[in-house]
Amino acid sequence: MICRGKILFVFFIFSSLISQGQKSIAIYGTVDLLENPHKSLILSKHVEDSVTYIMYEESPVSCLSPKIDSLGIIALVANVKIFNADSLIYETNTDKHGKFVVNDLVCDTLDFIIEINEYLKQSFRVTPDSLIKDPNYVFLLSDLIYFERVEELIRQGIGYNAARAEEDIANGDIFIIDLFGFENTELHKSDYEYLENLFGFKYLYNPLNAPIDYLFEAEEQYNAVVLGYLDGVCDCNFERKYSKEFKKIWHKRIMENKKK
Repeated sequence: MICRGKILFVFFIFSSLISQGQKSIAIYGTVDLLENPHKSLILSKHVEDSVTYIMYEESPVSCLSPKIDSLGIIALVANVKIFNADSLIYETNTDKHGKFVVNDLVCDTLDFIIEINEYLKQSFRVTPDSLIKDPNYVFLLSDLIYFERVEELIRQGIGYNAARAEEDIANGDIFIIDLFGFENTELHKSDYEYLENLFGFKYLYNPLNAPIDYLFEAEEQYNAVVLGYLDGVCDCNFERKYSKEFKKIWHKRIMENKKK
């Protein structure tokens, strides 16, 4: 239920401001970036002189360890534009703590456009009633669009995905990839060559420097397509057949090493 007395009280304050000629107001603003939890990447802030840089870095927490998703607020230097009736009436930059103050603003509906870069940009509308109630504002910009762009660049840098696997197969290159460089030291090079010749593929070891979650994702997507192709070629469950042959060779090498 709406309290009529409260509405009349707010209206009385607003009317009093205009009647007394106080048609301007000050705004004390803070711009923050609302960081959403993203895989193993965290957003970090680096300040050099008065310039603030932001970048995503790998979390020190292993991707194999349990993570606790949480929201973090990171203040950044931002450009602030204020419009009244589509006219730009004020423009400023925040300090390195994300804060700004604007004096003598018209007490009217104001549109704020706050921008850190082309991917961190958002619009906010502030009404006269809101200005009167509280001149202190926190403008939260979501990092979602920026993060999606960062993800896109990471995946492009890795270069392996389902589409790449299909392209390689069409060109006659049948690879099972390892983007981490893990290699079973028990087996000999000839053992791998035997498996390759038996099943008609090549091992491709290509360790890459990228966030571990994205390497797992790329490796899984690529190899899933290749394994599906090999299923069709051998008209069998390739992984089961391959695993049986691999274990046979591995057991043979273990027994040889025990005799040494």
